[in-house]
Amino acid sequence: MPSDFDLAEELGATMPILEEDILPDDGSELPELEAVEKRIPEKTRVLMEELFRAKLSKVQRVNPKKIR
Repeated sequence: MPSDFDLAEELGATMPILEEDILPDDGSELPELEAVEKRIPEKTRVLMEELFRAKLSKVQRVNPKKIR
């Protein structure tokens, strides 16, 4: 059975927006990347980079329903 994405692609449409893709707007401003980096302990940042090769590159709002 084809997925919603496959069907949308076949019909030339875009992927339908799911409820979990809608970002809640609480009206607050997002902090600057530098401010977020300062809140993460240095040991945690080092481990993120060492174990996962992960570095912070941007701050964005995520729908809590997508966090599993």
